[in-house]
Amino acid sequence: MNRPVQLLGSGLSALAACLLLSSCSAFESSKKMDMTPFSQNAAMMYAEAAKINTPFQFRELQRYLDEPAIVELQKAAVPVLVGWQGLVRYSNQLVALNNAKLSESQKNQKLAEYILQTRQRLVDRGAVENIEFEFGGLDSVLMNIRSAPTFLDGIDAAAPIVNSVVSAMQSQIDKVSSLVPGVGAAFQRRIEADQEKQKGNYLDLRELQARFHHAQVLLYRARLEEPGAFDSLLQVDPSLKEYLNPKGGTSGKNWKDAEEALALRLARIHESFNQLSMEGKVYQARQQEVQEWREEINMKIKVARDGLMVWSQSHHNLGKGIPVPPLIDVMSMAGGLAKKVVPLP
Repeated sequence: MNRPVQLLGSGLSALAACLLLSSCSAFESSKKMDMTPFSQNAAMMYAEAAKINTPFQFRELQRYLDEPAIVELQKAAVPVLVGWQGLVRYSNQLVALNNAKLSESQKNQKLAEYILQTRQRLVDRGAVENIEFEFGGLDSVLMNIRSAPTFLDGIDAAAPIVNSVVSAMQSQIDKVSSLVPGVGAAFQRRIEADQEKQKGNYLDLRELQARFHHAQVLLYRARLEEPGAFDSLLQVDPSLKEYLNPKGGTSGKNWKDAEEALALRLARIHESFNQLSMEGKVYQARQQEVQEWREEINMKIKVARDGLMVWSQSHHNLGKGIPVPPLIDVMSMAGGLAKKVVPLP
């Protein structure tokens, strides 16, 4: 019974490595087919991958990056980014082999060797996972590549392996996409928890402010010797006993000191309200940053997914012998989203 081929690693890390581990070989040029468009498309892909790979600049949300959900998302995103670079390297390898001063058969032998050596490196590193491929299936694909009459036929024969890579990348992109809502919810939960504390502080300050304002009114009434005002004042704010004599004989200076003490407390409460107002602006800024992050990562996911589909079709057409594969113009394809795309965390 055939055992599953372990071709790609660690989710997409092996997928990426499947294309990345072997660099392009240096061959002497002897073109038989112009693969420049395919090579240019690969370069365009690399440029877009570089843009996507620029880290998102967290500001207000920086304090929440220890959330397990965001850590999981960051981990899931890495293979996608590396995988895109791997597709570029693989594309360049095909171009190099096509331009090599080798026979068609020799080119196919090199292509099969490239794939086999890459797989072996992955196995040796222990960074592999099953990708629904059989060892016998791999042997069959490699045999078809080696026996293909032309290099383009060899590329076409490699389709099952390439399709497995593309499928693994699509699955990883789907995984990243599925994690986005959870990260957004985690951000919101932390933001609201911090804001809840500030709400409590706000209510406490309001209570103190009302109490000290009432004390001011009672202080003025007590100075006017309204019945019961003095006792009520000391009940509302017992700390004023420091300035006022409950047994009578309070001097004008004592009244003034008590009045200044209340005014100072209210001034400090006002300062605290100003600080809370700033905290409110921080709250709004955090909410805005969550929205920006969510929109940007969704745009990036769309570009990655659409670009992968177009590359896959381009590779398919190349293997079928179409001289000029469809341009991998992610920017046009995604409606200009690539210009705005920002990286995963």
